[in-house]
Amino acid sequence: MLTISYKRFGGLPPEALVEIATNSESDMVMVDTFIKDGKGLFDALSTKELEQFVSTAHARGLKVALAGSVRAEHLEELAVIGADVVGVRGAVCGSYNRATTIDPEKAKLFIASANKIPSRIAATAE
Repeated sequence: MLTISYKRFGGLPPEALVEIATNSESDMVMVDTFIKDGKGLFDALSTKELEQFVSTAHARGLKVALAGSVRAEHLEELAVIGADVVGVRGAVCGSYNRATTIDPEKAKLFIASANKIPSRIAATAE
């Protein structure tokens, strides 16, 4: 699995990650925010950029994981974009603070939110 947030720290662009993941025979490629300062995935990349990343990776047979200050309200958009895996930490911690421990109740609520996403959205994302 490969991870990026290239615009903020001078990393590799998403298309390069797909190429590297393909050439290394990886099963999955991931975009995450490297700098943990409260800015999220949608601050690092636009919806259009994320859609292109996912589409290109899927065309190469790769699964896609997306993460970076993701909250429950982002889940539907991430499903439409086509994410196979969504990574979270702060969204399930007390006060959305990833430096604290995971709050079991917040985790249950997050999972419940994910389970409410209509299957038709997930199906169109594939």
